Amino acid sequence: MSRGFVKEGDQEEIPIVTPRAFLPEGVTNYVTSEGLALLHNEKSDLLKQYEMSKNDHLMRNYICEKMSLLQERINSAVEVNPSAAAEGVVSFGMYVKYNDRTIRIVGVDEADFTKGLIAFTSPIAKALTGHKQGDTFTMTVPKGTEQITIVEVSSSPLPLSSTSMTVKTMGNSTEKSLCQSDEDINPMDNETVPIKPVGNSTVKSFDHSEGSNNPVDSEPVPEKTVGDSSLKKEFVLETSKMDFLPLVNERGNFMGKGMYFEMHGGNKLLHPSVHLHVNGSDGKVRGLYWWHILFGETAEKTLERQMSQYVGMSNLPVKMKRRYVRETSDEKELVYVFTAVSDGEIPAYPKDEKKYLKIFEKD
Repeated sequence: MSRGFVKEGDQEEIPIVTPRAFLPEGVTNYVTSEGLALLHNEKSDLLKQYEMSKNDHLMRNYICEKMSLLQERINSAVEVNPSAAAEGVVSFGMYVKYNDRTIRIVGVDEADFTKGLIAFTSPIAKALTGHKQGDTFTMTVPKGTEQITIVEVSSSPLPLSSTSMTVKTMGNSTEKSLCQSDEDINPMDNETVPIKPVGNSTVKSFDHSEGSNNPVDSEPVPEKTVGDSSLKKEFVLETSKMDFLPLVNERGNFMGKGMYFEMHGGNKLLHPSVHLHVNGSDGKVRGLYWWHILFGETAEKTLERQMSQYVGMSNLPVKMKRRYVRETSDEKELVYVFTAVSDGEIPAYPKDEKKYLKIFEKD
């Protein structure tokens, strides 16, 4: 249902159907027997929820949409029996002990990094696949490289390595330790994030049509900000390699989701981000900041949260300037550029100022 058909004053929120775990187009939907059973169990649960919803048409439509996505995964599932694979060689469904970790390579819907269940589409699984027990090689990781020694490969269960991960909850700075599935990491399954203005009504909701958000001339990049006495402590980017990010097309339409580390390293999966230009009342640029738009958030929501949490400007009016695709050797982003005016205190740039400012060259 379109929000255009919701009467003013209606209190009931329209649930957002979150997509399934990201599966690249054209890639076979491999599953383990356990993973296939989980999909069927999920279907049974949805059918029970549908029966219990009775005359709640909104909830029934929501469940039908979820069921449609689930049924696509069930229909496309290809079950793999790891016991039929070559013994001692890393492949789908195998348990792999390397260095001080033990993981299992599984399907995208059953993957849970915190429990040692790694999707076969992930860089880690791709790097391990094909290697044999006893192999030693170097693997690229988000922080650089890691020397890998494969200790054991087995089709029979091995105790998996669990990992507690700390992620920031949306809308505030509190943190919690999670040992949940990848869907649990995002609170969007059970709540709707409203589109809110940042500071006041001067912020427009996005129009993702082709005719909107036309590029305009770039603002001048400031030569130096660190020495400005009105600046607070240095601005630090808060990122988690295990954050979920949305995948979009060049119009900004949602296409799927993936983890932060899957978006970087040359995969060129288009994901959205926000850039904020803070100008002084004299028109000169005083600060430049950027953040990824997290899965389940709008650009406005991300900007509102990050401005309050990391820049300390919770009520500063902002205006949208343009939208464009920024591409580097490592990543491809759909950038939403906002501007604001402030003569107050703002954080200084990171120490590597030249590299940092390069991010904003085409704004």
